[in-house]
Amino acid sequence: MALVLLFLFFGGFSQNVKISVGPSFGTFSFATLKEENRAFAKSVSGSINVPMQTVTDYPSNVGLYLDITSNSNRKSWQSGGFLAINSSVSRLGYADYSGSLTYDNRVSQITLGGVFQTAISQTDYSQFQFRALVGLSFVNNTYVTSLQFVDGPKQEETESYQPINFAIMPSFRYSKVSQKNMRLFLETGYFIDLPGNLFSKDPNNQALISAQGDGPAVEMSGIRVIAGLEFLIK
Repeated sequence: MALVLLFLFFGGFSQNVKISVGPSFGTFSFATLKEENRAFAKSVSGSINVPMQTVTDYPSNVGLYLDITSNSNRKSWQSGGFLAINSSVSRLGYADYSGSLTYDNRVSQITLGGVFQTAISQTDYSQFQFRALVGLSFVNNTYVTSLQFVDGPKQEETESYQPINFAIMPSFRYSKVSQKNMRLFLETGYFIDLPGNLFSKDPNNQALISAQGDGPAVEMSGIRVIAGLEFLIK
């Protein structure tokens, strides 16, 4: 819905509308979450003598990117709206003859906002642009702790938090004509994620991070590489 509203707003500037879609390869910093995982593993090792090991540590992942832009009154400028979806996961684990213990952190992010771009150089067949994406990221951050003994049922505890982050991404895009009204594009940029407070999904809507910013934060900053197709609709 937000993307449609942005399209309707910006579409009034021009008769030419461009739709871009493609997979997005991303790296993620997760600095405070990684620190929290190390602290959790140390705590478990000290309290119940279980040496938790890192199984996966927020690896790079492939997400989805979509934007709709239209020419503004200035020929070289375009503006519009974008949608980006990304996710990653971490796992700490331990297993022996008696059973297993795992601690998962699953993070997904949907970012909506505005995109502004200008052509640095262009010909009839190619275009090189500077772009700036600004928006809000709606994050789902879930912790799942699982304990299972060999001769017993699996015990699982889940906690979920939903912060809203502010996001900025400066980038450069190169596109080249593939067919009439269609171009191939490659875009590279750095996604700057400014984390907000973690609010739990329970009825109390409790914040895990204080107003002073203490505690873990879901920071998904990192390199983004997007490759896909542009469709020009006249």
